[in-house]
Amino acid sequence: MSISEKLQKNCQSDSRNNPYSLDQCEEVHQSFVASEMGHSQYAKSIGIGVGKLRYILRRRNELIERLAVDLPFEIKRKDIGDDIADVDDIIERRRREFNRRDRASKSNALIPCSVNIKGPVGILHMGDNHVDDPGTDISLLQKHIDMINCTEGLFGANVGDMANHWVGRLARLHAYQSTTQAETWKLVEWLMTSVDWLYIIGGNHDMWVGDGDPIEWMIRNQMGVYKSHGARIQLKFPNGNSAIVNARHDWPGHSQYNPAHGPAKAIQRGITDNIVIAGHKHITGYQILKNPLSGAISHALRVASYKIHDDYATALGLPDQNISPAVLTIIDPEKEQNDPGMINVFHDVDSGVEFLKFLREKYVNVSANEASQGKV
Repeated sequence: MSISEKLQKNCQSDSRNNPYSLDQCEEVHQSFVASEMGHSQYAKSIGIGVGKLRYILRRRNELIERLAVDLPFEIKRKDIGDDIADVDDIIERRRREFNRRDRASKSNALIPCSVNIKGPVGILHMGDNHVDDPGTDISLLQKHIDMINCTEGLFGANVGDMANHWVGRLARLHAYQSTTQAETWKLVEWLMTSVDWLYIIGGNHDMWVGDGDPIEWMIRNQMGVYKSHGARIQLKFPNGNSAIVNARHDWPGHSQYNPAHGPAKAIQRGITDNIVIAGHKHITGYQILKNPLSGAISHALRVASYKIHDDYATALGLPDQNISPAVLTIIDPEKEQNDPGMINVFHDVDSGVEFLKFLREKYVNVSANEASQGKV
């Protein structure tokens, strides 16, 4: 590092708290003498003011005079280790951390997903699971899992809150459920590994477990994505069409008149994704909106919960607005983007699955007919 760079580095810190050392002053002095320049010319050559140069030379003399005094003891700073990393190392680490975070943020803005099967597909968006809660309809949850695994073209998705994970002042609520914490994690692992999820969103209850989220380990072999709070996924179909699913555990905004207000508000403020969905509030809401400029049709959805009986809601007198703990969206990539038939929404999951089977069978028959006529 040149003298100019060393002095510049020292100037970036508070010179009163980090004055020039004797070694620094001596290096400047020797360089100044060797240059055979005047004060002004030399100061200009190393990029500092002449006043700063005179200060450094004066400080050298002061430090030498101090050393000449017969001191009772002396500790050399260079012999003392520093617990804090060197500032250059800190800056380099911060640079690497920012670059990593920046790359992750940009790549997560829209996650591409190649759909490898042709024809219509369905996404069963499951609401808050709370698998360890006594009020959760685990039989219905298991039924929906079986539907996903047994239905061609049906993908599973989860908007979060896999379990209660009571913490803090809410930890007392563990006394009101028979499922232990160890049993809870067994149930969560069963849920996470029972379906090849398209997406899983970490809800507020999931975030209560702190760092080192066990779900990250449970789904390490999954093909889908697990993200805290939300994920935006672009489904790319074999025919070149696409659909974007923007899922969050919750969207900001609440209205007593519209249960789907949060997702609908996001759409009205400019989001044009095909499906905008949330959970969290254990209520059902649905609103379909059209962007008047682009013609894009967006479906604003709030899916409820498998926690059918909720003591918290009962205590607050909250009305029962749980129509279905899951919602099925069926995407037909053969339809145009602005065609109202491209996406169909079913809160009756059984009927939705039957409709998906009908559309897929129809697609297979049409494709076979076109192939026989040499159109493919």
